[in-house]
Amino acid sequence: MRCPQAQRALSAYLDQELPAREREAMQTHLHHCRTCAGELQALTETREFLRQAPRFSAPAGFSQRLLANLEPAPPRFRWAPFGVRFAEAVVLLLMIGIGVVSGRLLTPVDELSGPGPGVALLSLDLFDPVPPDSLGGAYLAMTEVSYEE
Repeated sequence: MRCPQAQRALSAYLDQELPAREREAMQTHLHHCRTCAGELQALTETREFLRQAPRFSAPAGFSQRLLANLEPAPPRFRWAPFGVRFAEAVVLLLMIGIGVVSGRLLTPVDELSGPGPGVALLSLDLFDPVPPDSLGGAYLAMTEVSYEE
């Protein structure tokens, strides 16, 4: 057991709430670590000091007044989370709409009237595999086999 873990478990150790295995590990750690043993001693002294402190009785009705003040307030509806979610949905729908409209505007009309709606949109023939004025285009032009006779 290391010091941070031991210091978190000191109160449970003092109250004898630790399982047997953890209690043995704590005892071994306290035997070897002066810092944690000092923390346990300080905690024990504080506990004993509080036990010996005089007790006072509360005035009549104090606990009822205290509990009345501690009752949770009814939950209020907050507009902020609803507004944020609504704005996110509007922005998402706007982006989808802009994408659909711009896709239709960029595609020529004759490609849309092909064999079936949307087939031309899914075809990769719309794209050049290599730009013709690039190094790759020049290589393909040099290695292209011509079947013209």
